[in-house]
Order: sequence, then C-alpha cells, then structure tokens
Amino acid sequence: MNARGLLRGMRYAIPISLIMWALFWWGVLLLTGCATLTPDYVAPELEHISHATQHEPFTHDPTRYGANIASVVVGYELPHNLNLELGEGVSLDRHYATYNEWGEIVGPREQFTARVRYMFRVKP
Repeated sequence: MNARGLLRGMRYAIPISLIMWALFWWGVLLLTGCATLTPDYVAPELEHISHATQHEPFTHDPTRYGANIASVVVGYELPHNLNLELGEGVSLDRHYATYNEWGEIVGPREQFTARVRYMFRVKP
C-alpha cells in the first residue's frame, strides 16, 4: 500500500495537500541555504494542554480535561528571527475506547506538532 492509500485509510489523517506544501517549502528553504537537515537543537519535552479557565482560581468547579504529551522536538533557527520546531510524541493520558481518545486527544496516541514563530529580541 502506498503512502496516499495509507493516509486515506486513516480517519483523522493530515490532508495530503498540507504535507505536500510543508515539504515543498522545506525544500525551498534547503535549496536557498536558509535551512539545513541538521537541527539547531533537540529537546525532550513534557507538555500539558488545557484551558486556563477550567482550573482554580478561574472556576470553583475545576475539570480534569486536557492532554499530557511527552515529545522529542527538533528546532531550526531560520533567518529574520523565525523559528521552526517539529515534534513527535505520545499522549500520556488514559485511553477511552468508546471514542478512541487519549485524554482529550481524539484519534491515535501518537502526536505530531509543528510550530513556526517570530521571535521578538528583547536583549542584544
């Protein structure tokens, strides 16, 4: 089975067009010398995702909704104060078979993250 058939068979798969555009722009950055395959840093990461308003002191009836994810992140510092981070991890929350959820994450336990940020320098 090719990659397109594999992704099409997954219920919550990333659209193939999004993957193709990401690969295209990464290729442009590689060819222009703005990026390399070797990351500037590799970092293990523990992340908690939830709403601040569901916790004390914002509410008197706190909930336990959210997700805890352990990941390995690779980071690239690009020109013009841009930063790119790609992470791959797993949800640490319990599995709810009824809706195929891992905590508040619906779908597979595996989690991919991508961040592009502009960094404002406050110190020289």
